[in-house]
Amino acid sequence: MTFVSRRMYKNKNTMKIISCSDSGLDCDFISEGKTKKEVMDSAIDHIREKHPTHWDKFKVLPPDQVFEILESSIKEL
Repeated sequence: MTFVSRRMYKNKNTMKIISCSDSGLDCDFISEGKTKKEVMDSAIDHIREKHPTHWDKFKVLPPDQVFEILESSIKEL
């Protein structure tokens, strides 16, 4: 019998979210998903479309730095 730690179990079953309002924007967009990549991809699409001035600031950064910034804003439920 194999035992799985609570932490591993929780991480596999939690929803991940990121929201514009947590970043200080007056926007009710919330991206939800099972994986960080899913949430970040959706957030990037939203930022490009709805917040072009913020996207202009992101697009000059290296992609890894953009993902670090977004990843730090992800919450797990």
